Amino acid sequence: MDYKTSYTKEEMAELADWFDANLKRMPASLEMNGFIHIADLPFTVKQVVENLRKGQGSIAFSGQVHQFYLLRDAIEKVLK
Repeated sequence: MDYKTSYTKEEMAELADWFDANLKRMPASLEMNGFIHIADLPFTVKQVVENLRKGQGSIAFSGQVHQFYLLRDAIEKVLK
């Protein structure tokens, strides 16, 4: 997904819902982009969901939301 300067509440809720729906299928850890290691993926995803639900509608949150989309894309590659 390309970077956007703002995300709608609906987009962020949909992303949080995707993480929630796929949490049990995720691996314990994840290597992302060849240089990022997430040791406890389920814990990280729970924090992501919490941040998405708290930050809905905040324009200052757009950089983080973009990173969450990149995380989703990396997880989807592993789940396929």
